[in-house]
Amino acid sequence: MTRLEDPYDDSMRPFKLLEFPERSHGGRLGKLELPHRHAIETPHYLAITSRGAVPHLSQDNMRRHSNIKATYLGLEDFVENAPRRTPPLFQQPVKNGESPLKKFTTLPRDTVAVLAPRRMPPVNPPNLNRKSEQAPNRSIIISTSVGFQILDVDEFINDAQKLSPDLVIGLSDNVVGEAPGKRRAEKMVDRTAAWTRKLLQSIATPGDPGSSTASYALAPILPLSVAAQSQYLAQLEDEMDNRLCGFALYDTACLPDLPERLYSGVRLSLDEVSTPHKVLDEVAMGVDLFVFPLVGAATDAGLALDFAFPAVQAPIDGPSEQSSERQPLAIDLWTKDHATDLGPLRKGCSCFACGTHHRAYVHHLLDAKEMLAWVLLQIHNHHIIDAFFSGIRESISRDSFEHDVENFNKIYESEMPEKTGQGPRVRGYQMRSEEPGEKKKNPSRYNTLDDIRQKIADAPSEPDATMKATSLENQGLVVTRESKTSIGDELDK
Repeated sequence: MTRLEDPYDDSMRPFKLLEFPERSHGGRLGKLELPHRHAIETPHYLAITSRGAVPHLSQDNMRRHSNIKATYLGLEDFVENAPRRTPPLFQQPVKNGESPLKKFTTLPRDTVAVLAPRRMPPVNPPNLNRKSEQAPNRSIIISTSVGFQILDVDEFINDAQKLSPDLVIGLSDNVVGEAPGKRRAEKMVDRTAAWTRKLLQSIATPGDPGSSTASYALAPILPLSVAAQSQYLAQLEDEMDNRLCGFALYDTACLPDLPERLYSGVRLSLDEVSTPHKVLDEVAMGVDLFVFPLVGAATDAGLALDFAFPAVQAPIDGPSEQSSERQPLAIDLWTKDHATDLGPLRKGCSCFACGTHHRAYVHHLLDAKEMLAWVLLQIHNHHIIDAFFSGIRESISRDSFEHDVENFNKIYESEMPEKTGQGPRVRGYQMRSEEPGEKKKNPSRYNTLDDIRQKIADAPSEPDATMKATSLENQGLVVTRESKTSIGDELDK
């Protein structure tokens, strides 16, 4: 690691590079310091939220049992009633200087809140690639709990001003699922450039009279070549002031070719990285912050993450040193071999879940579909990811990152284990639609009760005081002790 003076360092900008290579890309250390917020040492990650909360973690558990310092929030989670009615998020009474976004979601004041138009991972509507008939150059399509809606750029900027997040990711005109043609790519760049300029103009320079809680912008970088968006990037070079904190990249492949003037901005990857190996690859390219869906996906699948960086040469809880088998990245707690395992989720882990419970208990909770299973797994998995990024920063500081990455790739499998159990119930509007007429994400659990309801509907007469218990049971109006057992068996199935 080469330690150089940042030629574009600005004491007013919240992100500072601490150690970085001579090249325009490579693993680098930095610190994001926003007023009255946790200082975020980078590389680091943003915890993904659903309607303002980290899935499976209540706000008190997040404070007590996690080290989450920064969160990612999608505006589309909150604006299902807009624009006809004012969503509850904007009706939150606040005092001077408070963020309505944090007040409504009860996020701690010192937690960094990053607001984006869409949640992560996004749900891509079928007509996302088509221009809006109402305002083709001014809007994108978002997925809310009541269906797809149009989000106008002025609406988004107005909402961001009202909500006062710490960082705002600007609107981008992306084509999803296919490579855009030359003319379409030109329109993508022109629209994104205009929307970003408008967002930056709306943000008051920190310290100016009338500015709200300090907000900074992250300019979106499109998944195109640097040459295709060169004019837009030149505009960003001119806008590199106190309002533009950094960049949100939809494709990190363009990082090595970015203009040198953009080098010192914080880089947030919006790639849907699915393994720690891909995180390490992007850190080597110079990414500072990640939105990491892997954590929630592993928790929902009943997987306890089981890796560390730098990697230990011998598995902690597996084959011997002489074994050539790679270690799995996670432990599937749905499998029956954990039914009597009294060990922690990961040997040596200091998280709350590992310190107070064992694998057999979490396996039992999963088998019983108890919500506590996913709470404990989420606490553990976030602890593992915190330690993972801490190890990355230490490795970069020791100038051993390349060697440690090579060792990690040798020791751990390249993919996550396959999901074997059923996850928790999901919101349909937060899941991708794969094909027309597909089955519900959550199968019905009450078939037996539906049968009883049908019996009641087919009953020849209403019950009276003279009817015997057997007649009442035949009509589904009572359940005897013997029937209870059979109904319970059906529900367990």
